[in-house]
Amino acid sequence: MNEQMNVPSDSNVDTPIIELPRERESVAAYDRMLSELHELVNCTKHSVTLLKEIKTLSVFNKKVLNVEDLKLYTGLSEGTIYNLSRKNLIPKGENSEMRKLFFDKDRIDAWLLGKPDISDEYFEELFNEKLLKNRR
Repeated sequence: MNEQMNVPSDSNVDTPIIELPRERESVAAYDRMLSELHELVNCTKHSVTLLKEIKTLSVFNKKVLNVEDLKLYTGLSEGTIYNLSRKNLIPKGENSEMRKLFFDKDRIDAWLLGKPDISDEYFEELFNEKLLKNRR
């Protein structure tokens, strides 16, 4: 079978990318390479996990947060953050020229400490109060 794999270079048949091992030492070398590849993949996965943790920790040092940062910082979902901002129930940046949402971390801290109740009933009550104010 090995003779069939070693095709002369002047023929029209494509040569194989990897030749079959000819000796037991070659099989052992392939096993070592496979083992090293597994170690490299595991090391890369560990590195990615560490980088994600570092990114999460870096949020605590920022003064201005975007939606993704605010998700990490507060644990709120993206949908909840957008709903709160649309109803003006969360302090957000006031720059009308920016389409993206940004939040001042200090104001978010004060908001979180001042109004820890973020249940649906609480927001419904606030929403109804705003509706009543707008009627007058």
